[in-house]
Amino acid sequence: ASVFAHAAGMAVIGGELARSVELARETLALADELDLGEHRSRALDVLGWAQLETGEREGIEHLRLSVEIAERSNALVEIERSWNNYAAGLYQVGLVAEAHAAWEEARSAALRIGSTAGLLWTAMARVLRRAAAADLDDTFDEVEALRAQTAEGSQTALFLRCGTAWVL
Repeated sequence: ASVFAHAAGMAVIGGELARSVELARETLALADELDLGEHRSRALDVLGWAQLETGEREGIEHLRLSVEIAERSNALVEIERSWNNYAAGLYQVGLVAEAHAAWEEARSAALRIGSTAGLLWTAMARVLRRAAAADLDDTFDEVEALRAQTAEGSQTALFLRCGTAWVL
């Protein structure tokens, strides 16, 4: 189940949406059979993203279920990932207030489980949202503060560079 879940995640990141859906559904079947909440959460997360990318709004429900299952299973990595992805999905479909609330939940989850990466990710998402809203007063100072806390080569550092370039 772990291998299928990982492959599904890589497929959705690579834009192989049909393949990611196929792998996510295989992961779900295995996870259900073996009662593996962490892998079920990951599969629903990937399935939700693939659906949103193809215009299927039901992906939001799969992202929400991913959060619910991750929390219930106490799957620490998935708790962090699923809250962030759920928030991003809500934002993507225009449910901005709900997205902001979900990102606050993501931040709370990162604090609860002691995830520095999760805290940096939610802070980075906040910076990008502020930049998208043209709220630039403190955005660049916040980016510099985040850069000081972020390991070079990490996904957060990459997104901070991309976000900064986008704003400029």
